[in-house]
Amino acid sequence: MAGLTGRRLQLGLVGRGIGHSLSPRLQQALLRASGRSGDYQMFDGDDWQAPLQALRRGELDGLNVTTPFKRLVAEQCQLLEPGPINSVRCRAGVLQGWSSDGPGFVDALAALRPLPPGAQVLLLGTGGAAESLVPSLAGRGLTVWLWGRNPQTAASWPQRLPVQLWAPTPQNPKPLQVDLVVHATRWGHAELGPAPADEWQPWLALPWRQWAQQGTALVDIVYSAHQPTWMEQLAALQNVHAVEGFGRSMLAAQAARGFAYWTGDLLDWRQIAGEIAAPVAALAR
Repeated sequence: MAGLTGRRLQLGLVGRGIGHSLSPRLQQALLRASGRSGDYQMFDGDDWQAPLQALRRGELDGLNVTTPFKRLVAEQCQLLEPGPINSVRCRAGVLQGWSSDGPGFVDALAALRPLPPGAQVLLLGTGGAAESLVPSLAGRGLTVWLWGRNPQTAASWPQRLPVQLWAPTPQNPKPLQVDLVVHATRWGHAELGPAPADEWQPWLALPWRQWAQQGTALVDIVYSAHQPTWMEQLAALQNVHAVEGFGRSMLAAQAARGFAYWTGDLLDWRQIAGEIAAPVAALAR
């Protein structure tokens, strides 16, 4: 943006327990790559309102939002599109909220495993992270199927989002030829760890053998200091190819999209991938 050129930018992240975040490294790398100077502050604690006030006063130029404040912050914003948000800016005194998750996901996917329009994608999970991907996936002409451990929650999605419900049962296994499986639950993220043993059964009941035979790939949007992630390990045990470290590639790509949301400068996420050891090489189909 013209008004941000030539001065030191003030960016930040608000959340609770965000000491593990890789966002500061990525945003500092984006600042360097864009030829700008600036700071990326961490607002770690219970006060999510103070950073919003700083945005309104012009003391901050952009703000990332993470757990547990996404919904609260979204209620204070004009949303450019419905759904979860992770990026906030202020224009003419109005807070605007947007999610870089979906655009970042498709940017990372395009570099690592391109999918043609009409390809079938199975989304595992019914939380905010999964929801934020749907508009971008559908917007690329991909057919999105949904699976969730809670059938009632999953059943509500087709009423408001361009997804089709996939809910196999022993009586109706409903085979599905999918090109890509996307794990989008919280299990395996940061310090949370894998799903507890008493919740493994639904995951083990997924059609892993069919996916292995079909050559279906799996990506996990979780990123963790412990690689591979829980889902990547589970896929490997089932002989399904997982793109190890995809969550880091997505993180770099969504950081680039968020930076563009604030500044107008869209940089190639692969320029900053080395900051967090994110894979960038294209994979054969």
